[in-house]
Amino acid sequence: NVVLVARGAEALDAAVEGARAVATHGQQVIGISADVSDRDAIDALFADLRERIPFLNAFVANAGTGFVTPFLDLTREEWDGIVNINFTGAVYCVQHAHGATGDGDGHAHGAAGSFRSVAQLRARIERSRIRECLRLAAPSSDAAIG
Repeated sequence: NVVLVARGAEALDAAVEGARAVATHGQQVIGISADVSDRDAIDALFADLRERIPFLNAFVANAGTGFVTPFLDLTREEWDGIVNINFTGAVYCVQHAHGATGDGDGHAHGAAGSFRSVAQLRARIERSRIRECLRLAAPSSDAAIG
């Protein structure tokens, strides 16, 4: 079975539809909307999962965000948002997922991990400010995971 999680309903619905198109006979594809930057939402997500499926075989944390903004110009809200999704949310999800990979005997039988965010691939240093020492926040938070 496959569980897909996203904040946006439209993107989630499209992903679920695509996964169902290639699912094998009897394989269930579940879509759940959740904001992984919010710990309460993560708690609710995994509570919902525990009711729907007996355990996880694998979990991949792949949520990510970022801004094409010089590091020194980031606002507190931008930085907190990036770190909450790219780092804290990923860590908290993997902690929950690790606990959900067992079958009740106290041993984990699945895998939980994280890919680095693809958001950093879209980030580019502004050509007009190339002489300044700039750092992008998304790769910084991704490196904390990677």
